Amino acid sequence: MFAVISTCKCDECDVEIFPNFFIHKKKKFISIESIKNDQFIYLNGNQVFDQNLFIDFDQQLIQNTVSFEGYTNAYNTKIRIIKQRKEQMSLPIISDNGDV
Repeated sequence: MFAVISTCKCDECDVEIFPNFFIHKKKKFISIESIKNDQFIYLNGNQVFDQNLFIDFDQQLIQNTVSFEGYTNAYNTKIRIIKQRKEQMSLPIISDNGDV
């Protein structure tokens, strides 16, 4: 999946505008609405996050008192297991007599 991240910059007024925030005189401003009302969250750089990822982390933190490091380790393990399962499911099954 590819996405286009549109930004705008005004050198005269020293403002840069991004999808979820703007920077004015080297200070970053983020509104609650820009985070709550979008499906994706852009914080900077080349990464865009799905809102569901933050909802999941929020609930894990509140309900299970999971640290961010613990959450990211669990999430990365989950992704690795899902990927391995998909790879295993795509392998051809060979019977004992050699038929596929």
